[in-house]
Amino acid sequence: ELLGLMCDLSKKNQSLRLGQSALLLSLLSACGGGGGTTSVTSGSPSGTTSGRVIDGYISGARVFRDLNNDFTPNANEASVITNSAGVYTGLSGSTNSEIIANSNGGSATDAVTGLPFLATLIAPGNYDVVTPVTTLVAALTQNGMDQGQAETVVLNALGLHAGIQLSS
Repeated sequence: ELLGLMCDLSKKNQSLRLGQSALLLSLLSACGGGGGTTSVTSGSPSGTTSGRVIDGYISGARVFRDLNNDFTPNANEASVITNSAGVYTGLSGSTNSEIIANSNGGSATDAVTGLPFLATLIAPGNYDVVTPVTTLVAALTQNGMDQGQAETVVLNALGLHAGIQLSS
């Protein structure tokens, strides 16, 4: 079921490609923790967020909040670029909009391998990290599943401990 949803999401966005090692790297990073922090104005789902893009640490990726669900950074969607450790800061907008990290026109690089990063990764808007695993959660929520249920499905499907926080 999870694979089918990823295939459906991939059809919506042809640039969504996950390398064979991508899932393993993100699983390792999910076990290790870390990431950014989120600063949200009290009582409001908007604010400025910081976080990390991980499939290896992705340097030079464009990170934006996808207001219209088209997987493309539009003029009205604020975006930031990740640093050499995959960290982004100052991303503004509503945490109700998904966070997208893309190859930034081919200039993003996997800092671990040194290879070009040529994928698009997605995370729910309230996450601090964007990884292949968060892309799975996003695919399930895009298909109508509650975020908590989607996290449980992904953790179970990957055989991970229920205590792992996929959001950070």
